[in-house]
Amino acid sequence: MKAQPLTDDQVLAAIEAEESAAYGLLATELAEQRESAMDRYLGRPYGNEVVGRSQIVSSDVADAVEWILPDLLEIFLSGDEIVRFGAKGPEDQAQAEQESDYINNVVMMECHGEEHIRDAVHDALRIRNGILKWWWEKSTEVKTTTHTGITIEALTGLMTDKATGEPDPEIEVIEQSQDEYGAYTVKLRRTCKKGRVQFCCIPAEEFFISPDALMIDDAIFTAHNQRLKRFQLVAMGHDREQVANLKAFSGTLEREFEEATRRDDQSLKRNAERRKDMEEIDYWECFVRVDVDDDGIAEMRRIVMAGGWDKSCILENEEYDEAPFTDLVIERRPHEWQGRSLFDDVYDIQRVKTVLLRSTLDNIYWQNNLQPIFQEGVVTNPDALMAPKFGMPIRVARGTPQSEAVGYNVVPFVAKQSFEMLGYMDDALTDRTGINDNSGGLPPDALQNVTAKASALMEQQGISQVELMVRNVAVGLKRLFRGLLKLIIQHQDQSRTVKLRDQWVQFDPKSWNADMDATVNVGLGAGTRERDMMAMQIVAATQEKLLMALGADDNPYVSPEN
Repeated sequence: MKAQPLTDDQVLAAIEAEESAAYGLLATELAEQRESAMDRYLGRPYGNEVVGRSQIVSSDVADAVEWILPDLLEIFLSGDEIVRFGAKGPEDQAQAEQESDYINNVVMMECHGEEHIRDAVHDALRIRNGILKWWWEKSTEVKTTTHTGITIEALTGLMTDKATGEPDPEIEVIEQSQDEYGAYTVKLRRTCKKGRVQFCCIPAEEFFISPDALMIDDAIFTAHNQRLKRFQLVAMGHDREQVANLKAFSGTLEREFEEATRRDDQSLKRNAERRKDMEEIDYWECFVRVDVDDDGIAEMRRIVMAGGWDKSCILENEEYDEAPFTDLVIERRPHEWQGRSLFDDVYDIQRVKTVLLRSTLDNIYWQNNLQPIFQEGVVTNPDALMAPKFGMPIRVARGTPQSEAVGYNVVPFVAKQSFEMLGYMDDALTDRTGINDNSGGLPPDALQNVTAKASALMEQQGISQVELMVRNVAVGLKRLFRGLLKLIIQHQDQSRTVKLRDQWVQFDPKSWNADMDATVNVGLGAGTRERDMMAMQIVAATQEKLLMALGADDNPYVSPEN
């Protein structure tokens, strides 16, 4: 049977169907859940508040996130390296070390990697999935310099490529003049086209995935939808005339509302009258598996759309190897793409504690502000009871005893039971999340008299939940670093010389192996620093005994250098 490749219209129809399914999932379930999570994290009102009553909102979701976040980031970002690439064989060892050094020291610094990893972990703790995206960024840099009083030889040197000895094609002379002494004054323009790998954490409402996907690797459809200005599209290399004809973004209710919720701004103000080049365009970067060549196998394609869903809106259409996304989760749900966040564990506890706190404060308020009881006509200035002021007397009719004229309704103090219930809810929160006084950086025996063994057991119980979160996050970071390595090998066609550990090192990614295994260093299972120091002291004492017993020469166990 002769193959019948898909037309552009058929490809667009397939993408639009996948996008509609993914958008339906976003606009209904996920968007509402993320909005609710952000409301609880930011401590916004529930909407059932009563005027004149306590309106406090418990902050358990925010407390849990802010408690665990520093521990997670310290485990990943406090060491000398985050990722280590493993050699496939002895011949790859040197390359594996270069790849590890380059990713850890150059890419992380140039991409501000710590900030983006922090944001993704923060999203994972709050709204279930933190999305990271990587790409190869092309940029054009123009510099203009003026040189005065130079000779023709110096001018020739300025315009010569040092590597090839030929005229530098990136340099052009804009202005040139010569004085009576033969010296030149020139204005030069250097146009440099650069490329580098980049990654960032993208907002959850901008990421789309097939509803039936179990993980990003096997998803039929993934996409990044954002709003870009016309001049940004031109700077990315797209045709200026085509960009000028694209339809401007008009906005959608669901998308605008979720963005406003995330940014804590209920009224995103956009200027309706903008310059043409500053108008925002709806920009879709789609990665979809579709059998374009009709060979029976759905290949991955990268299709960029802007301003609509017809053929005139296609900016790019090319084959691609993988979707450049990864997600960080702290708890992976079996057989589901979406993870589980601290919000899922804590939101009902926060709601219950909010009710308890409000009723407790209301009870204390009535305890401190008793309701007056008085007979009409007996108290001649009732305003002194209804709106009391310091020092204002209460006047009663002549001949009426004070005890009979004025009384107060005593409200019983029942908040004691609320305090007990609040303690019970805190225990439930600890059982669900593992967050307690022992899961932080302070050892449990620092401020109390307990044995070292009991302290170690308490500390281990406190950090076990965090360790599980770390392992889950490490899986997503592994995919990120392997994707960065592939992009560098594919696109960086020139070697680079960078200063690493006070030495200049040359890197040539073209010869690297893109299939090397990546291991994210999390340091789990090694124990605390105190236990490491104790173990080192034991080893040092044993080595000292071996040196004294067997001597330093030809010692089979230890040498003075050890």
